[in-house]
Amino acid sequence: MNLSEVEDAFHRLDTDFFELTEQALAVEPHPRIRALRAAAAAPFLLPVDPSAELAVAEEMARQPADESLVRAVQALVQQGPRAAVTHLVGHTEAFPGDLIAVFFRTSALLFCGEQGARDRAMTLLEADAGAHRGDWRWDGHLAMVRQEQRRHDEARELAASALESEPAAGNAVHVLAHVNYETGEHAAGLRWLDEWRDEHTVAVYQQHFVWHTTLHLLAMGDLNGALNRYTNDIGPQDPINAGTLLWRCRLAGADVRELGRQAVMGAQPILESLPAAFPVFNVCFALAAAEDVEGLGALCTRLEADDRPGFDDLVAPIVRGLMAAVEGRHGDSAAILMGVLDDLSRVGGSNAQREVVEDTLVVALVEAGEVGEACSILENRLRRRPHAIDDNLLTKAAR
Repeated sequence: MNLSEVEDAFHRLDTDFFELTEQALAVEPHPRIRALRAAAAAPFLLPVDPSAELAVAEEMARQPADESLVRAVQALVQQGPRAAVTHLVGHTEAFPGDLIAVFFRTSALLFCGEQGARDRAMTLLEADAGAHRGDWRWDGHLAMVRQEQRRHDEARELAASALESEPAAGNAVHVLAHVNYETGEHAAGLRWLDEWRDEHTVAVYQQHFVWHTTLHLLAMGDLNGALNRYTNDIGPQDPINAGTLLWRCRLAGADVRELGRQAVMGAQPILESLPAAFPVFNVCFALAAAEDVEGLGALCTRLEADDRPGFDDLVAPIVRGLMAAVEGRHGDSAAILMGVLDDLSRVGGSNAQREVVEDTLVVALVEAGEVGEACSILENRLRRRPHAIDDNLLTKAAR
């Protein structure tokens, strides 16, 4: 086991990543391995102290490329994506072959909340494309970007190419889960993802893949099936996936108040610390599913006093829109959410994750009697992919 194999394991989202790093460190103690363990500690649930890993990496680093990467990962882990952007952009300019750093750079730009950061991430990736096309690690990374650009055929081709080279490439599987949903391959996409999950496990995305299966089930009108998978395979201990799924089920007519309350309890660490816009965005839907107007109001007050990009100017109005929806003030909810719709990408995540805001908006428009706008949005969505819930809403709006 060596450094290259460890980096491949990181790109695969290998569930044995920690054990592989232990083996590699015994043979080749390298600062990049320590830095990777620090970056992967939270998402991969590694039994390591990120600060301790970074301290060792800093002490070990002797080469300029290693020193630069360690500084960038320190900023990412200890200060967050916004602080890490400058370090990561500078590192990839100085060391353009570093695919691990390219991955971190894209993530930092997409999740930092800054205006224009998404476009900057795309521009940098396009500049890198010629040097890396055909590398399964790069193809899986670029495929995710392509599906966010709604270039679904290209995304599918790139992800398929990555999986042909590396059948356990978790990032490529994630891309295909998105593409199948966005293009309406619900029955086939559900079957394919279930079959892949039966044979593979990955770090980070194991429960998120279940979340993807519930999107297919909701699109096919199987509300009970989606809720059963939530109860059995996701649950309140996974607040990022729980909140938006429960709120989608509530919009579809399910009583999820108790499940929402449990999800709010699971989300307390995020609600207490407000670490970044994206996790806060996700857990505010748990409060809405629980119909916790007081909790939504308290969260909104804190967000409005937070000047970090994406907090007071983006997530706070979404929370206000959810409060209005829970209270039955559907016209107010629609007006608030319409105001943030074009800026949603700044919160981070994917089109499929952020779509829950538009889901809330169309229900609010229908309930408020603003059927023209509701029908326009629903018809545009249905042209892109079939969806049973959207069909039902369109029928209701057109009466």
